[in-house]
Amino acid sequence: MKKKMKIVLFIGMVILQLAVPVSMIQDHQTTLKEGQPFKFKAAPVDPYDPFIGRYLSINIEERQVQVEDTSKYQAGRSVYVTLENDAQGYAKISGLSFDRPTNPSYFKTKIAYTEDPSVRSGKVYLQIPFDRYYMPEAQALVAEKELNTLFRENTNDVYVTVRMNKGNAVMEKVYISGRSIEDYLKEK
Repeated sequence: MKKKMKIVLFIGMVILQLAVPVSMIQDHQTTLKEGQPFKFKAAPVDPYDPFIGRYLSINIEERQVQVEDTSKYQAGRSVYVTLENDAQGYAKISGLSFDRPTNPSYFKTKIAYTEDPSVRSGKVYLQIPFDRYYMPEAQALVAEKELNTLFRENTNDVYVTVRMNKGNAVMEKVYISGRSIEDYLKEK
């Protein structure tokens, strides 16, 4: 009887360990398929992770929001960020809340820091949870050089699309002059 119980517990544990990554992958794919797209202005840096490989690290320009009382927003505290599109079609932060919003266009993140806690009204800066774009290593090196050249020349026609779905945010693509970075590099 004890041996059967151990086998059942072992099988249950294996199933649970497989279910967690499968669920994470499924959430990621569902967000990419069903999520509402937003585009953000970007500024890249290209790091390397020995376990994951080469990727573009994307700094999002829209990462701060003006608030009435900065004392409510301590660094490290979780918040929900709601988004809307501006007149040019870029995402902008439309709200910050400690409670899950009813609007489906939101993501959960943490506060990085506030401008000046001694001043009542000020800006809250956020940690952006979508900041990596994965590419094959050879392409990432070329992309990094091209993006850095564009930013040095002050050509700010680089943006990313991010899909939002029920609090999940997934970076979909990086664009240069309206073309995906992969297509842009093929044409160079």
